[in-house]
Amino acid sequence: MRAHINMQQHPLTPFGTAPVRVAIVGAGPAGSATAIALCNALAEQKRDDIEVCIFHRTTAKRWPLGETIPPAASAVLRELQLPGLLHSGRHLPCPGSLSVWGGEKAQANDFLLDLSGSGYHLDREDFDSGLLHEAQKRGTKVHSDYSLRHLLSKPLSDEGGFTLMFATPEGEQQLDADFVVDASGQGAAVMRRLDIARNQLDEVISLYTRIALADHNTLPQHTLLEATADGWWYLSAVPGGDCVLSLTTDAQQLKAKNLDKPDQWQHAYTQAKWLNQFLSAQQLNHYPLRQAPARSAILSNCVGSHWLAVGDAACSFDSISSAGITNALIQGLWAGQALAAYFIDVNRTALAAYQDKVFARFNQYVGVRSYLYAQETRFPTEGFWQRRRLG
Repeated sequence: MRAHINMQQHPLTPFGTAPVRVAIVGAGPAGSATAIALCNALAEQKRDDIEVCIFHRTTAKRWPLGETIPPAASAVLRELQLPGLLHSGRHLPCPGSLSVWGGEKAQANDFLLDLSGSGYHLDREDFDSGLLHEAQKRGTKVHSDYSLRHLLSKPLSDEGGFTLMFATPEGEQQLDADFVVDASGQGAAVMRRLDIARNQLDEVISLYTRIALADHNTLPQHTLLEATADGWWYLSAVPGGDCVLSLTTDAQQLKAKNLDKPDQWQHAYTQAKWLNQFLSAQQLNHYPLRQAPARSAILSNCVGSHWLAVGDAACSFDSISSAGITNALIQGLWAGQALAAYFIDVNRTALAAYQDKVFARFNQYVGVRSYLYAQETRFPTEGFWQRRRLG
């Protein structure tokens, strides 16, 4: 059962009526985790003089790419004091992955010996709403249907901060905040308005569809991957009795082979001989294709004067890492702890330390990404693989 989110709008009080207001733009895992970590720290210190607000757009129901989290995510949820969040009954267990990569035989990467917990195929809507509900339970004020339109910096002589203007169903709403957290995803709504440079290493594109599984289709609980000439394929069961099939490629390969055309995409899938034993190419007729970009990119700065970026707004990963949601949770934990140290302990180095950790994690990811792509050597003349090795 999905958590109930109280959609009652809280009045936006003028600047100065609350000693400190932290405005978080975005209600995905990164934004909610930031709010939860900060509220946990405020409760421990019995502080009620810092107001935490989340502002987010209410989007149409997602048609999600299959999303799986490893056991490491469970460990972060425990640190956020959310040990039962994944026990709603809506997520599917995932014991690891099976992949045909760098050779002709499938190799297993199991979670069974990981003491952090279990892996899961997520019901993303349930997961996100559960996190937001937990943030609200801890005192976060949630403002739904708020779309950021303008952001104005307040003079340092007035102690800094920002004036934010939102479009809402009731018209434009304006408020002041002492500190702004950008948790708005790769769109980075706040960072773009502050002209913070984003450095992109690479970009891949997932072409995917959601398929109703026939009775005779029995997929393993694992995520399944297979590299082919055009990129790599991902097949996974998702909650609700369906599965997601995705080809991760790049813009050049897509254009050269018209892979965004369903018939060409379906033909490309015939190269995935191993995956075809679980889901045949003949079953792909009449399913629409969706696209989702995955950029390897990071901001030049993740913190600044009265602002901080978290999750995909700060840095984003290639989907080969399977680390997007886990990264959002980890960064949200770090960000909330840094904000607590900044405001409660008056630790002015806390934000810089947060940025150092974000940069270090991204650098670690770059090394892992390069290693993974270097392991696949069966397609040396194919553009997709050449470009990944050069990157």
